Amino acid sequence: MDTGREGYKLITETVKKGQYAEAVALCEDFLQKNGDHFNAWLTRGRCEQQLQQFGNAIESFETYLELKPDNTKEYMTLLELYAKAERCEEGLSRAEEANAVFASRGNSDKAYVYYGWGKILECAERYMDAKEKFRFVATSGNSDLVRYAQQEMERQDQLEDIRQAKRTNAGY
Repeated sequence: MDTGREGYKLITETVKKGQYAEAVALCEDFLQKNGDHFNAWLTRGRCEQQLQQFGNAIESFETYLELKPDNTKEYMTLLELYAKAERCEEGLSRAEEANAVFASRGNSDKAYVYYGWGKILECAERYMDAKEKFRFVATSGNSDLVRYAQQEMERQDQLEDIRQAKRTNAGY
């Protein structure tokens, strides 16, 4: 594969066609010669996400974030991937690290990390803790996430109600 602009253009054209497996293969070839091309890592991770290859996607997003560590939106995606891969404890550690890194950011920007953190807490079945993260997002002023955060708060209440009903039915 050609390196540089033309090589990455072929990758993006393949993605636009919805040929995610092919795009991953093209990214792998491209990244062997252009390992610091952060957009190729991001594209690869998104394609792996589409293919539900969550473990691979986590690795790609981790590499992307090593190259572009200031992207809170992609930290959110990474944390969601940890939840989808059911790697809750690792995700919790990663969420705490991200929170420390972005502690000085404004609430609207931190909302992305908190949203992902909420998804990880849900994965760990810590629904009320997750609800608090989503509450932060809902009041953060981040217009991209407010509606989703409000829905997630309701979802956490529902999940907690289900857990309590199961406990009651089990005699606890």
